[in-house]
Amino acid sequence: MESIAQVIEQYDAFHDWYLSSVSTDMVEKVVELKLAFGKKRRLVKLAFSGATRLLMNEFLIQNIIYSMDVLPDFDSDEFKRARSILDQSYPWGKGEAPKPIVSINATIGADLLIEFDSVEVHVEQ
Repeated sequence: MESIAQVIEQYDAFHDWYLSSVSTDMVEKVVELKLAFGKKRRLVKLAFSGATRLLMNEFLIQNIIYSMDVLPDFDSDEFKRARSILDQSYPWGKGEAPKPIVSINATIGADLLIEFDSVEVHVEQ
């Protein structure tokens, strides 16, 4: 089974892909992102399972991803910074065991942090 980082790496960290929608299901703990590349010639849905926290800033009508990085090293400065930002938005999650966080940075539009257990990629036609 591929690691989360390997899945994202296959798509060049989704650089220059468009984030077209975000949906959440708090009960099922799933965050879904729909991404498009090249005038919707390539469509992908990412399903983050076990999602416990999501923070999104600056969602616009056009959201272009600069990079998508998984932060699985709980001792890294990047992870600690992302976890601190989530803790400020979700103070009730501070005492929970750490989970991987995906950091999505935008060229324009939405920046996201998603705390999750696993991710699945679904190629759409």
